[in-house]
This record gives sequence, structure tokens and C-alpha cells, in this order.
Amino acid sequence: NPHIWVHTYNGGTNTAVGSYALWLDGVSKTIVTSGDFARTATDLGSIGARAASTGVPSNKLKGDLPEIIVYNRVLNAGELSRLTRYLGRKYAIAVT
Repeated sequence: NPHIWVHTYNGGTNTAVGSYALWLDGVSKTIVTSGDFARTATDLGSIGARAASTGVPSNKLKGDLPEIIVYNRVLNAGELSRLTRYLGRKYAIAVT
């Protein structure tokens, strides 16, 4: 099933879970140090897989990334909401 995944990094310490935020289909998810929405101190930045400090990818994406939108700043709540609604309409995905 298709989903809208919005992930932000606020420019803080890249190993701190508090530097990241995540919304799945318009619902905020808590980023922790283990589990489905996890970030650990040894993760490297990647798209489509989780990359450990060894550079070996795991938890690879099983699907397509039809669109990636990159901003040079963290979006505010209203901008995130508009972006999620836009992508929901564009790809016919129900969002909250």
C-alpha cells in the first residue's frame, strides 16, 4: 500500500533522536533508538535503507519512491500539513 512519509532533520546533533521528526500519512510518529521508526547513534544518512556505521544497508525499502522533496530548512506545522495533503491528493492516499 502506498504511504506518505515525511521525515525532517532540524540541524541538531545527527545522532540524537530529538533532531528528527517523522509523519506517516499525516500522523506523527515517535523516533526512538530501536524499532520501526528508529535512529541510532551509529546510523548513517540514507534513503531507501537503514545504513549502519559499517555502511552495510539493512531494512531495505520494499517498494518505489515516486517522489522526494528536499527543503533547506525544517517546515513548520502548516507547511507540513499542506505538503501531506498535496501528496495525498496527487497519489490518491488517504491522510489524516
